[in-house]
Amino acid sequence: MYTNVKDFYETPGWLIDKMLDCIRKDRRYFPALSFLEPSAGRGAIAERITAEIKGTRADDKKYVDLIEIEPELQHVLKGKELKLVHDDFMTFNTFKPYDVIIANFPFSVGDKHLMKAIQMQERTGGQIVCLVNAETLRNPFTNLRKELQQKLDRYEAEIEYLSGAFEDGERPSDVEVALINVTMPTVINIDESLILEQMEMAKEYEEMDDSSNAVASSEEIKRICETFRYMAESGVRFIEEYYRLNAAVFSADIKDSRYEPPLISLMINGQSTKGYDKNKTKAEAVNEYLQATRLKYWNLIFNSSSIRSLTTEQVYDSLQAMLDDMRQYDVTPFNAYQIQRSLIETLSENIEDAIEKMFDNLTKYADDGKNILYYNAWKTNKGWKLGKKAIIPLNAYDSFSKRMDIDYKIKPRIVELQKVLNYLCTGKQKIDVDELNQKLEEYNRQGQMKNLEFDYFNLTFYKKGTCHIEFKDERLIERFNIFVGKKRNWLPPTYGKKEYYNMTPEEKDVIDGFQDQFSYERCRRDDDVQRVIRDNRFLLVMEA
Repeated sequence: MYTNVKDFYETPGWLIDKMLDCIRKDRRYFPALSFLEPSAGRGAIAERITAEIKGTRADDKKYVDLIEIEPELQHVLKGKELKLVHDDFMTFNTFKPYDVIIANFPFSVGDKHLMKAIQMQERTGGQIVCLVNAETLRNPFTNLRKELQQKLDRYEAEIEYLSGAFEDGERPSDVEVALINVTMPTVINIDESLILEQMEMAKEYEEMDDSSNAVASSEEIKRICETFRYMAESGVRFIEEYYRLNAAVFSADIKDSRYEPPLISLMINGQSTKGYDKNKTKAEAVNEYLQATRLKYWNLIFNSSSIRSLTTEQVYDSLQAMLDDMRQYDVTPFNAYQIQRSLIETLSENIEDAIEKMFDNLTKYADDGKNILYYNAWKTNKGWKLGKKAIIPLNAYDSFSKRMDIDYKIKPRIVELQKVLNYLCTGKQKIDVDELNQKLEEYNRQGQMKNLEFDYFNLTFYKKGTCHIEFKDERLIERFNIFVGKKRNWLPPTYGKKEYYNMTPEEKDVIDGFQDQFSYERCRRDDDVQRVIRDNRFLLVMEA
């Protein structure tokens, strides 16, 4: 299995234990560490680390960040609910400091990957425990390998050569590997300020960002990711500067200065660290800041038109519930794309659920029985359909201010109705949510509560807490009823496929109750109806 995946040689369990021993011997509390595993494969190393820390944290799996470039291996990692943060290690950029980078690097490009790992840990300090092809070190014929050897010597790396380590694997190999254990020290230099120029760049970027108007969806996500990167980099540099000053102040020859309140106190996410500044490590402060920054910008992405246009109300609520988990993930185009792809993969199922839920809201759970038109169904004694008008409980009257108010509770319901009818009308998922909300705000400002006009319906709100809906297109409501009737087996399986005169008497009986013979034959020849009933799936088109 996976024999077609280049450089995939899964690390055997005994060798993983040997790698973890390199970490254990230098660390007093293994579970408190943050890990990055590039080239994660099927997650063998991450699973062993998770087992090591199991029970010591509420979210064990979230402390091992994984990178994997092969799509089929990415699916395996996601199936194991492991934390995939990027695809290509060589393009991975983050401000998050990792205590340990642990890896079985690709044998063909181990020199490039190891150099990348060293450069990351040189910036923040930290340990690298990895496997590379022994030839990477034994045969330093390139400038890159020579520089690599110099760095390993400088940091006094421990290197152990192992023969036959992969001979008994699922994909055997006789390659000799080198087990490297090297630690870059945490260095806080007291030097000239490095942040002012960068902070100015961030300011200029945000000002330019605000002046931009109509932007394509992909550009909107890209801009949010870029703004996050500027904010993250500026903040991290600010914190580093703070710790440089801290080192200068508290390393001064002042007796018992550790008992004095700090002259400068760091505040992150509105919370002051005053009182324990000197005990909080730079890595802890940076991670605290990054988590708060990620949360802010993931919230922007989840509320962007690019994402909202792909979500039903129920899916949007589930995304909001995910926000707290997303503080562990950098706001990158790769991670945003993973969310978009996941939404698209489940889009048809989510749309179908939304249509059925909306149908029930408009009929079964409506304010009176006038919304429901009954007929003898195929698999059950009774089915029903929606008429041209509906009355639903939707209270827009504010008893405190004594006026009508389309508030935050009502707007999503109207947006959802517009989405559902748009799916049925066009087969596409996107609507302009911002434009629709602006329209609702304008109606609010004007105090208009009767005959509020939208693409597919008109609304009128009443003080008694009801909303009257008048649908503009009877053919659209017809498709609505056909979709639900097919989905719930209220209509025969042959609906829309068999000519009326070829139907059985039982089938004709259902059709006659649902619609007349003429309307049925028209629907059978209607491309829009056929799109709705074709395997109960819509031809969903991803708009640019």
